[in-house]
Amino acid sequence: MKTKASFLSMVVLLAVSQVFCHADGVVINSQGDARLINEADGDRNDNNGGNTISGALIGTNTPPALVDNFLIHDFANLSAVAGQTVSGATVTIAVATGFMNANHGSVDDIINLSEIALGNIGWDQGVGAITGGDTPATDGSVSFNNRSEFNNASSIAWVDSGGAAVSDLRGALTLLGSQPGYNQGAAPPTLTFDIDAATAQRWVDFGLGGIALSATDDGNNRSRFNFQSVVGDNGVTNIEFHVVTVPEPSAGLVGGIAVLLTVVRRRRTAA
Repeated sequence: MKTKASFLSMVVLLAVSQVFCHADGVVINSQGDARLINEADGDRNDNNGGNTISGALIGTNTPPALVDNFLIHDFANLSAVAGQTVSGATVTIAVATGFMNANHGSVDDIINLSEIALGNIGWDQGVGAITGGDTPATDGSVSFNNRSEFNNASSIAWVDSGGAAVSDLRGALTLLGSQPGYNQGAAPPTLTFDIDAATAQRWVDFGLGGIALSATDDGNNRSRFNFQSVVGDNGVTNIEFHVVTVPEPSAGLVGGIAVLLTVVRRRRTAA
């Protein structure tokens, strides 16, 4: 009897082992980025947030002016994972490892990754680069205050997760994860953030308004970090979705089920 039970257990284990799912990675590159500026005196809150080729900064810049930089990425096109089931995702962001600045942050500062509310999907990337002046460009790009601006003198506000207009980008963000910054000269080549299954699946099913990087200063007003631009779709920032796949039934599985049924039938007959 024990022999039959042991054999039956082996067959069940064989069958179960054949249907275990595994995950394959599908990588989707950032489809554009923008650096957005928030300054305490308000002079540059509406500065052009287009092309970041001159520096994809986050965090506090040039004290005592307390200019706060945000970096946002566009992931409006997730068609490569449409209809898939995912077990999570990993966001990878490329760091500008050679960046040296007197206002550089440290391990005492915090780097934050946030999700931009879906209602902002398709925010206007623009084509101009941020400059030091207070006069915005007129290419229709995104700004800290609005998701679309400088276009025919009209502005479209950022919205929160419920679709209500908010005063600036911060009201459109939901924190996904945080990690310590890094000291000057000790930058890692990339930063990675793990995304849970429920959040990643929601992105697959309904879309993603984008992601944002920001920094929480430790109090010394020096939390500046720099990242590589995605100009030219160079793949330096991406989301890898862990797609769950179920293999086709193998010969071993089919045979195992057949043996299992035979054993069960014999046991019933013997009983």
